[in-house]
Amino acid sequence: VSPLVISSSPGLLGDDPILRAVLQMIRMANTDIRLCMGFACFTAPIIALMHDATQRGVRVQVLVNTRYSADLCCPQGDLISSCIALLRHAPLVELYCTHTREIESSRSSRSSFDSLNSSNSEQDQMTKPITMPSVRTLSLQDAEAVLKTGDWLQTNPRFKPSFVHAKFVVADSRVACIGSWNCWPRSFFYEHECNVVVEAPKLATKIERKFELAKVANTVRVDDHHVLSPGGLFGPLGCYICRHYGPCLYSDDLVEVAMQLCKKMGTVH
Repeated sequence: VSPLVISSSPGLLGDDPILRAVLQMIRMANTDIRLCMGFACFTAPIIALMHDATQRGVRVQVLVNTRYSADLCCPQGDLISSCIALLRHAPLVELYCTHTREIESSRSSRSSFDSLNSSNSEQDQMTKPITMPSVRTLSLQDAEAVLKTGDWLQTNPRFKPSFVHAKFVVADSRVACIGSWNCWPRSFFYEHECNVVVEAPKLATKIERKFELAKVANTVRVDDHHVLSPGGLFGPLGCYICRHYGPCLYSDDLVEVAMQLCKKMGTVH
């Protein structure tokens, strides 16, 4: 099938043909969706469609960079707020966030979040700088071995995640959307983007394999939105890197919107 090249241009209305294509992919998916974004701020339409997809039995997996790997710190407030909204309204979505490996044993448990907050005062969280632990980066060859053996914790106890710069969406191991577009309002309103949408099972399968490698090599799964709260593992409370950038640019109301959707759908978490 011939690929469809889609470009989007900045505009005050935020009318983004690439966004519309991605929304349609999620809407039409039958079995699975994999979404990987270099930068992200998930808005209400994306969150609502992901919720609907999981309710009809579609496996939805999302991979994002956090402060542990991103080369830009200022969008982290938007990312974290939107991920909280995503997990509150669509808790069946599998959210994978880049992080060092030492928290894998606790995954995204509430107990680890509570323990972190009880051990650090608010003042400590406001002033303590982010320091990356002395850990190695996991190679793609290591990730391949992990996928084959499944023996992750014994083989690779600690690592430093890489920045996952890929931006793609794959549906049903059949349709792929890949290009420069990030799933955030900067792409909707401010940036020129170009993506290719193609129905090509072989290509889609290869991209899915890249997703699985990046997931194993760089991320942990987060399934409790409390872990993303300010002061938690992924949402520092006024860290010295982020606090100079001011408030969230886009997502201050996303959690409230998610709660309204939850109440409407009867899925409050």
